Amino acid sequence: MRETLGPIHYWLYHKIQLQEQLIEELLRWGNEKRAEVIELRIESHKLYGKPAEGKLETCVQGKDIHRWLQEKLDSVEYRLAYIFTLLLDDKYITMEETQAIFRENGLNTAKSMHICKAQDKPMDARELYKRIYDCLLEGMPCDDVNEIIVSTVDEVVWKRTKCIHQKYWKQVGGDIIYFYVFRQAWVEGFLQDSGMKYEELQRHIYAIKK
Repeated sequence: MRETLGPIHYWLYHKIQLQEQLIEELLRWGNEKRAEVIELRIESHKLYGKPAEGKLETCVQGKDIHRWLQEKLDSVEYRLAYIFTLLLDDKYITMEETQAIFRENGLNTAKSMHICKAQDKPMDARELYKRIYDCLLEGMPCDDVNEIIVSTVDEVVWKRTKCIHQKYWKQVGGDIIYFYVFRQAWVEGFLQDSGMKYEELQRHIYAIKK
């Protein structure tokens, strides 16, 4: 390998794999509605590349780690937008059904991380914010999408300084508004049992608080 694997590479690969899970859940739903999901999956791979499978160290052996991760990030972003948009256009899924899929995924992800207000020491707002963005893709680490405005044990407020997802949705003819609706549903599911709530305070400014 051209570069030694470090924690940040595993961190980003984990986030990519979590978004792959959401794609699979959309395809499972489409299959239940009798959509041609095998063909849809194959076409998405032809257009935007196949998902990475297996351990990171095996996948990137002999490759430029940064470039490879960027390619896989782009691939999963394009495929999520493409698959949802086609399922929606062909009426195999609705916005409400997709919100439910994202919300349940967020809840299940939180459970797998043992996030619960009934814990002896529940996570505070700062810890929850970090855990959320240990899961959600916001580009490469150098993209610096979010700017923290307030950070206390009871409240974290942050501003989204730019949108790095729109190019993917625009390319496939989708609407970026859907992406942020689904992301909100995911965060709400993630926080459901945490004792904290998520709010959009104003355009592009969000909060986690009691």
